[in-house]
Order: sequence, then structure tokens, then C-alpha cells
Amino acid sequence: MLSWWLWSGRKAAAIGAGVPGGWAFWVGIVVVAALSAALGYQVAVVRGSAVAQAQVRKQFRGVSALVVPRDKFERRMWIGLSLTAAFCEEILYRGFLMWYVIVLHAAVDVTSGLTGSVALGQSTSVTCEGSAGGGQ
Repeated sequence: MLSWWLWSGRKAAAIGAGVPGGWAFWVGIVVVAALSAALGYQVAVVRGSAVAQAQVRKQFRGVSALVVPRDKFERRMWIGLSLTAAFCEEILYRGFLMWYVIVLHAAVDVTSGLTGSVALGQSTSVTCEGSAGGGQ
């Protein structure tokens, strides 16, 4: 959808896909860089320690083992699917849908509720009832 939007000569900034500026952008960059460094460190520690690898394998037994890739092909497919899902969700639900319902005063609530209901695999009514009832 984004490719079609750009191909038709529309500006990326029109849907909020432009490059931001200011101090908030740089704070976000620093936070992302710090979290990336921490994750990279954790990966290096686990790769370098047989004990840490055994602990990680122990955590992925049972039901969670069904979603963990078992070989290199599954890992490549899993990474591709994960990246695709994240980008599509952000563009469709946070970008396009929020822009589409911006005329409503509850645009953020509507898009957040729909995103949450899709992510949890539940119906929209269950999510809305849970939110309205204070999570009871």
C-alpha cells in the first residue's frame, strides 16, 4: 500500500511517514541505540556460554517450542514474517487507520483498540468490553 502511495506521486509526509526532527527524534534514536546495544550484548553472552544456551533452551520447552524455528530455513522465514508483520501492522493500524478515523475525537482509542484486538486474536467487542469495564 505504501509503495502504491509513493508511486502515485503522493508525499510520504502526508501519511505521517516523513522524517521527524527536533529533540524528541534524537532522544528516540539514543533509546533505540541503547536497547540495540543491550540486546546485542545479551546475544553475545548467550552465544559464548554453553550454560546460558542451556538456560535459554530450557525456557523454550513445551508449548512455546511450537513457535520457535527449528532450522536455518525456518529461522529465515520467521524473521521475514516477523519484520513484515511489524511493518504492516504499524502502517495499516497506526498510520492509515488513525488518519482515516481522525475525524472522530477518539481516533487513538479506536485504532489502539482495534490493534489490540487483532494482536490478541480476540474479537473487538471483547477488547472494548474489557477496556470499558476496567479490565474486570
